[in-house]
Amino acid sequence: MGRLFTDEEIDDAAVTATVRETGYSRTSPFSIACLIFGTLSLLGLATVQDIRALYFAILPGVGLLLGLRAVLAMKRYNESGKIPNRIGLGLCLVSLIAAYPLQKYLDFNEVPPGYKRIGYEILQAVEGTGPIPDTAKALDGQRVYIKGFVYPGRQTTGLKEFVLCRDNGSCCFGGQPKLNDMIQVTLKEPLTLNYDTTMRQLAGTFKVQPGASKDGVGQVLYQLEADFLR
Repeated sequence: MGRLFTDEEIDDAAVTATVRETGYSRTSPFSIACLIFGTLSLLGLATVQDIRALYFAILPGVGLLLGLRAVLAMKRYNESGKIPNRIGLGLCLVSLIAAYPLQKYLDFNEVPPGYKRIGYEILQAVEGTGPIPDTAKALDGQRVYIKGFVYPGRQTTGLKEFVLCRDNGSCCFGGQPKLNDMIQVTLKEPLTLNYDTTMRQLAGTFKVQPGASKDGVGQVLYQLEADFLR
């Protein structure tokens, strides 16, 4: 007595028989998707500026999975699409390999000479030491470089003063930023800024100087006299 075939095996046999009889073979959708993800990955790395290049490693990773799925589909269902799939896999591999060294290159070259890169993590309060940690106090008077998002105030063009926030989730959508995630920025001449929601790069003299913000955000602990803006 022969074994019973599953519905999936019957469907596979039907597809194979149809291909043999008609000579028609459809292009694997996974192959096309792999090509799209590979192209987007390479374009993303080529245009990356303000966001980290490592974020684009997600796209080629997904593209590689789609490409491998396309290989299985082409073998199983005799689908076509080898050429776009190979191109897509190649683009994904190049993008995945290039993401880390590109990020290191950006990190090395984006900081102006004479400035120290800092992050918001060293500005955070430490339990038992008050609202301003020693790591922040050590930066007082130093020339630093930091990234952030402009808090939306009443004025939107020709800004000379504004509050810089750690993330755009709190500053750009009406939330109240954390006290240690805000820096009051004063731009030196001839710098000015128009408000938008993109990440900004600033450098200047950092000061630990608690006081009221000038944008209605409330109290701020840190000040930055910025002479570099991007």
